[in-house]
Amino acid sequence: MATRTFIYFLFAISVLLCSCEKAELATTKETDDIPSKADTQPDTIMNNHPKDERDGSAEYPFHAGDIAEGSLGLYLRSNNMELSDKWIVGYIVGYVQGTSISKTVLQAGDTETNIVIADDPAETEAIRMVPVQLSTGSSYVDTRNALNLSAHPENLHAKVLVFGKISTYMSTLGIKNTRKYSFSED
Repeated sequence: MATRTFIYFLFAISVLLCSCEKAELATTKETDDIPSKADTQPDTIMNNHPKDERDGSAEYPFHAGDIAEGSLGLYLRSNNMELSDKWIVGYIVGYVQGTSISKTVLQAGDTETNIVIADDPAETEAIRMVPVQLSTGSSYVDTRNALNLSAHPENLHAKVLVFGKISTYMSTLGIKNTRKYSFSED
């Protein structure tokens, strides 16, 4: 009896897989020539560069949202991975007062050790934000001095590119070892 049940189970799985493949092929054939909504809507932060071509280079940096709630962040979290030497773009929306992104302060303040970036300069949800470490080491001090909101409250809502390691920071994925930066006007 157990063998017969197992055979029926295998048959049901093979039928289901075959049906899924046929449905996928039919859907792909029908929609290949139709641009998706993502292909036709402009990408507001990256000058219309397609999302799937972002590679963390200076020319095609990752967005803060890719890390905070996008597929890149999900993949890195799921596989307990880090990415070194990547550029990330976002707007400075505040800083973290404490050790968790949930303690984000959405204004300039007296903390020099970090900033928080997001895809939208008016973002208020911590789940859409990425903390950026501003270290004191000799390789990092210029970046810390230029970006921190204590010395430069005018940086609040400025668009910035930061270069560092995507890693666990402030109880979420963040940017550590931030040793390069560039303000963006567009």
